[in-house]
Amino acid sequence: MRQVTKGSIVADLVPWVLATWHSVPDELKRIDMVVEFVKKYGEMLGIYLKGSGRSKTVNRSALNDFAKQITAIANDPNGSAVIEAAAFEDGKRKVRAVFKFKSKDAQRAVEKIESHRLMLEKQSGADHTRVLMVFHQANIRTTPVGKRTGERVRIEEISRKDLPLIYASQIAEERIKSEIREADDNLFRKGFCGGCEAEPVLA
Repeated sequence: MRQVTKGSIVADLVPWVLATWHSVPDELKRIDMVVEFVKKYGEMLGIYLKGSGRSKTVNRSALNDFAKQITAIANDPNGSAVIEAAAFEDGKRKVRAVFKFKSKDAQRAVEKIESHRLMLEKQSGADHTRVLMVFHQANIRTTPVGKRTGERVRIEEISRKDLPLIYASQIAEERIKSEIREADDNLFRKGFCGGCEAEPVLA
């Protein structure tokens, strides 16, 4: 902490203290990493501060973090924030990257961030029909409808990772379980059409 004044806190994220330079880990001596962070952070959050659109690379978790970080500034009519990366060169402190915003920018960003968050939430909860589902892990046990099963599946349109399967109806569960328990061919070489009454198709 270098300075505290009414309504503001000024602090160094990574202090470059010459007197203790020999004890600073090598990875922290790379000021370019901190500079890159400030630039990237400024670019992503800057989209919402300027009200110029939505970032294509952020998720709901990142949006929640952004909102938490700027709420205090948004609620203070005279609030402002400065994020910078600085290093000591030849005994002088030099700013290599800086990112600033004021209360009115933060207020606009809060609205834009919330709008984007709600859009992503709506998309993640949307129904996906006629999509291909393939099994990554099977389980012959019967699980109550609406409860997470021991099975994992992959649906490209939703996620690149395999996800736990939850049956929305008993009919869907019975049809798929019959393929798991009774079919002679390999379950993992089949695909199931979501929104097509769980009909199996060749994968």
